[in-house]
Amino acid sequence: AKQIVLIAGRNLLLEKAVTFDGVQVNSDDFVEARAAARTSDRIMYRDTERGLRYLVKEGETRIVSERATTSARALAMGVLLDPSYAFPLPIVGLNYLDFEFRGQPDTQFALLFAGVLAAGNIQRPKLGGTSLDASLDFFAIAAPSSDRVYGEGGERDAERVLTWPLTAGLNVGWQYTPFQKLQGHYHLRFDPFVRDTTTAESFVLPSSTVTSGLGASWEYRRGGYSFLSNATWFGRASWEPWGLPGADVEPPRRTYARFSAHLSKDIFLDAFSKIHFNGSYFTSRHLDRFSRYQFGLFDDTRLHGVPSSGIRFDEVGMIRGAYSFNIFEQYRLDVFLDQAWGRDHAVARDWQPITGVGMAVNLRAPWNTILRADVGKSLLPNRYDDVGSTVVQIMVLKPLK
Repeated sequence: AKQIVLIAGRNLLLEKAVTFDGVQVNSDDFVEARAAARTSDRIMYRDTERGLRYLVKEGETRIVSERATTSARALAMGVLLDPSYAFPLPIVGLNYLDFEFRGQPDTQFALLFAGVLAAGNIQRPKLGGTSLDASLDFFAIAAPSSDRVYGEGGERDAERVLTWPLTAGLNVGWQYTPFQKLQGHYHLRFDPFVRDTTTAESFVLPSSTVTSGLGASWEYRRGGYSFLSNATWFGRASWEPWGLPGADVEPPRRTYARFSAHLSKDIFLDAFSKIHFNGSYFTSRHLDRFSRYQFGLFDDTRLHGVPSSGIRFDEVGMIRGAYSFNIFEQYRLDVFLDQAWGRDHAVARDWQPITGVGMAVNLRAPWNTILRADVGKSLLPNRYDDVGSTVVQIMVLKPLK
């Protein structure tokens, strides 16, 4: 069986193979077995004229439930430890999901508002009854991160700046076969730049500017394999010369482009265990310090243990693997191993290796809460010795009625 699931504006192809065994027709103990199942707390279904429905307990009996969950809310509390920020980043806010946004049964809205940051998505499948879908993404953060630059001798403190980007994106997709999808996307980003405590007075700051991006992607998913290719062209509204006077800095470029390709495979060992493999390649044209690939928490290039700022490349190749042990999303253990190679054309033409390892746990906690902890440690090239190589995220979710 094939089912397409739309999550945060991205289509996921769910392929299922169901095998029935131990089937008994009109067994002698059928009535007793059915009665025992109905009085238990096990999940039961009934096949009705309107499709499969939950057969839920109400007192000592079971009734068919037609009530669908239309929204979910949870308190989100936690902390992010990332060397890119001068202090632990507190996360206190609300995680909200609405499956019938503004009364539209097919429109979904997701929001994480966590005090210092906000991330969300609005999506609508089957526009006008067609195979087209659309989604709108947005992300904002109030806490500035320290954008650092490194040369062969380590960090150049005099060129450090503070920034906190605001981004939004519009995506329109066409699912033209069950396995293939074309998508066009538009990105809008605002980058403000201010001085950090170590920034030299003579350092000319980059222009705080708006950047627009227009791109397309193609994806193919089948048999547990997933291939995705993407190309996006960007243009800055303004981009004046910046840097230290007299230094050999890169010429300012208002336009640049990014290209990427990804191949992934999921292998299910049993009902609870899964191995995930991913190979990705990122390349570009005309990138500079502030547009090169980095390794942020929400980036496609994320590596466990690598800070979200300071380490940047024009080209990146990576292989990532993960093992997951998951018991009905109540208790989960993930182990990660990442290996990447990057080239920064402004520093050296050779490939620099980066290794990341990590572990995450997800479990039920007291007072009906869910605890999620993610720890990553990385091995970085020598010139990044001072940047820090441990990233920790701890989250507690408290479902609300």
